[in-house]
Amino acid sequence: MLKDAAEIIRSRFDLYYVQVYLTNPSQTYLNLQAGTGHVGEELLARSHRLPLNTGSINGRAATEKRSVIISDTTKSATFRPNPLLPNTRSEMAVPLLIGEKVVGVLDMQSEMAGSLNQDLLSAFEALAGQLAIAIQNANLLAETEQSRAEVEAQAQRLSRTNWANYLDAIHRPEETGFVFEQNKVVPMVQGEQLMKNDSALTAPIAVTGEAIGNITVEMEGQSPISRTSDLINTVARQVAQQIESLRLLENAEQYRFEAEEASRRLTREGWKNYKENTSGNLSYLYDRREVRPLNGDSTDQHASTVPLKIRDELIGTLSIQGLSIDDKESLNLATAVAERLSAHIESLRQFDETKRGQVELDKRAQQLAAVAEISTASSKELDIDKMLASVVYLTQRKFDLYHAHIFTFDENTSMLHIAACGWKEGDEHEGTHGTTTIPLEQEQSLVARAARTRQAVIVNDVRNEPGWLPNPLLPDTSSELAVPLVIGDQVLGVLDVQSDRINAFSDEDANIQTTLASQVATALQNARSFTRAQKQAERETTLNLISQKIQSATTVDAVLQIAARELGHALGAPMTIAQLSMKDKEK
Repeated sequence: MLKDAAEIIRSRFDLYYVQVYLTNPSQTYLNLQAGTGHVGEELLARSHRLPLNTGSINGRAATEKRSVIISDTTKSATFRPNPLLPNTRSEMAVPLLIGEKVVGVLDMQSEMAGSLNQDLLSAFEALAGQLAIAIQNANLLAETEQSRAEVEAQAQRLSRTNWANYLDAIHRPEETGFVFEQNKVVPMVQGEQLMKNDSALTAPIAVTGEAIGNITVEMEGQSPISRTSDLINTVARQVAQQIESLRLLENAEQYRFEAEEASRRLTREGWKNYKENTSGNLSYLYDRREVRPLNGDSTDQHASTVPLKIRDELIGTLSIQGLSIDDKESLNLATAVAERLSAHIESLRQFDETKRGQVELDKRAQQLAAVAEISTASSKELDIDKMLASVVYLTQRKFDLYHAHIFTFDENTSMLHIAACGWKEGDEHEGTHGTTTIPLEQEQSLVARAARTRQAVIVNDVRNEPGWLPNPLLPDTSSELAVPLVIGDQVLGVLDVQSDRINAFSDEDANIQTTLASQVATALQNARSFTRAQKQAERETTLNLISQKIQSATTVDAVLQIAARELGHALGAPMTIAQLSMKDKEK
């Protein structure tokens, strides 16, 4: 378009040379897009371009967004001659503007001085405006075509993927087809190549432009039907549409089946959990006098049974004695009652499940509040023994546990030492902490296992756990949860909690206690750092006092006496000797 436009402008206005520059996407260069004659061809072959600055007439027009005219190039100090265009005597550069955006420059040159002047500017600016709009339209069309091509390519990729999944060689062969020959339709042998002769006509079976197969017809002589090729292509398109519809329908059926199966599985698991969490009897018998629980399997084998189903999942039965299978009316009534009964008890189960979920949420909220309270208390206490005692006391009380205790880890000996015990209120050992130690490598210990693996360890029936270490002071322990106290890669100890109920701890409980253990580990690390800093300060103070007293002495005897006395006091030693002796030196 630009090449034709440049040539039309040159010929209609009898110009020496016309060219069109377009800006690059980053607006740093003017790229030559069209030029007239052999000069334009040569410049285009060089990929000619100009910097987008005021160093050239075209760059200046684009930068300043206004037309630039040189009426007489021989009198212009800014004109830059082109060796390929030696006869240029006047030049005009008009910016191509879309609003305030520069898209290029229309440059025109004449062999006569003064022929491109201010009088003609308005006409060429109007022409440049039309050219800029045409360029914008062409760009928009190109972008639209590109977007359409990308959408079509994506649709083809999806079609290819969908059909590859459909013909997956598991549920269906990767290749399938049929051959009509000698008035019979037979399956095509996999891998068989048919009709390679020149008389065969082939039409692709394409879905959204992606060929997934073809129809091939072998012709012998003249076809009895006109436009045979069009007919074959039309049939191929209809085949493509129909098999794609059938594939989509089959996929929809498969998704529906999977959704229904998931729904049935959720129903089955929901009722299984409900029965496990319900202590009462879920079977009842009416014997014309009263409704009472049904103990054991005492169902009359001669009774008519109607299933209780939820989403086609059997959850129970309704057995009626004396009901004949020939009594259609009564059977219909029983079936209707069973359907309504099933729907209602499912609603009740879901309501009960919702309530249990709310109770569980409330429980977790209370536990998190307890974690926050214990964490706050531990962070305020810098005495390690008092802090750990407070943690196990609050943990046992706030989480309603049978027992809670903390072991600290000694890296030098690889031993876990009991540091604090939280007994139940009123226990005879309340207030004591014991002297238990456990080697880190001991297999029969949940505490040692948690420290070794640096992961929470849950045992919900300790009597059946070979790796459990019983404690004679805790005879009622049934479940145990051990959580390591970890800071970075360093194990500081283990928080161990116990319950007198089987199956007392869940993964969510482990997460709660792990959060608490993380807070306690931080508090323990801070308390240890404070204790070390305090001891260092006390040592420095003691050393300064002893140094001051030694330096105040004026005799050797006084120095030795002060050193022995002050060091003995500071260390609490029963005897301290400070002496001078040269006997060994003399020998």
